[in-house]
Amino acid sequence: TALRAKHPTSCSRAATTSASRVSSSSSSAAAHELQPSATRNECAAVGGCAAGSPQETWLRADLAANQLDNILAYWHHPRYSSGFTHGSSTRVRDLYRALYEFGADVVLAGHEHNYERLVPWRESGPYAVTYIVTGGGGAELRAVGQSEWTAIARSSHHYLRGTISGC
Repeated sequence: TALRAKHPTSCSRAATTSASRVSSSSSSAAAHELQPSATRNECAAVGGCAAGSPQETWLRADLAANQLDNILAYWHHPRYSSGFTHGSSTRVRDLYRALYEFGADVVLAGHEHNYERLVPWRESGPYAVTYIVTGGGGAELRAVGQSEWTAIARSSHHYLRGTISGC
């Protein structure tokens, strides 16, 4: 699912994150309208998640129809994870590529029962995306390691609280 904030193009794209807080801000305070767009993350159930699949085609069409300055997306399987139980998921690669190409700012995922925030990650081109694995909501915790992309990782119960302000 992608949450897209509608606001003037003069808004800042700066973001700070922690295990208990995700925030985006600039110099003045104004609320943003968030629009959820639902998508399923179980690839087999929706005809796959590869380039050209119904899921990937829908995601690209939705992002193209809603050109916005800030995009926060979330779903279950992380593209990048240093977790020892599941790790990174290559089957969602093309969905994440679409988010990257449309300038997503933050992508949240779960699946691993731990917390990991990546350094803003750039596959290629001008955008860097902040990926957060946030799976510590109450189930049994799982071990997490460190990768070249890890800013912080820990096995702890946690929640994210987000604020979108500024403009």
